[in-house]
Amino acid sequence: ALLRIEEKVALVPIELRYRPVQPGQCVVALGNVMGWGIGIFAGIVSLTPCAEGCSGGATAILTDITTPPGLSGGALVACGDGALVGIISFGLVALNSAPTTAGIVGAVPAAKVAKLLEEQLTCTGKANCRPRGGRRS
Repeated sequence: ALLRIEEKVALVPIELRYRPVQPGQCVVALGNVMGWGIGIFAGIVSLTPCAEGCSGGATAILTDITTPPGLSGGALVACGDGALVGIISFGLVALNSAPTTAGIVGAVPAAKVAKLLEEQLTCTGKANCRPRGGRRS
């Protein structure tokens, strides 16, 4: 999410990691899980798939992080320096398992998120228009 903050508050922005993460790299997922409060879940990058012919790097970051539902939109950060490496966008679990059993958490790489936000801001000066290729529901 892109936020406009009206009040004068001393905030330090998180660093966006533009270089790709690698399988085996330690990451932490942060988010407000089902409205219960901030959850912190650690794991490793399992895979960084690239769609056939993509030139802009990985199309997703897949991790072995196990979380309850509701983490989409949360931050995926690097363990070492706390840089934002992605925004969590989906989670998959086995059909016959409890919601917190082992699964896959996927994220959109930070570089792709930054590009989409730039497109949105260029569109109307606000982050409220659909970027190219954005899905309409």
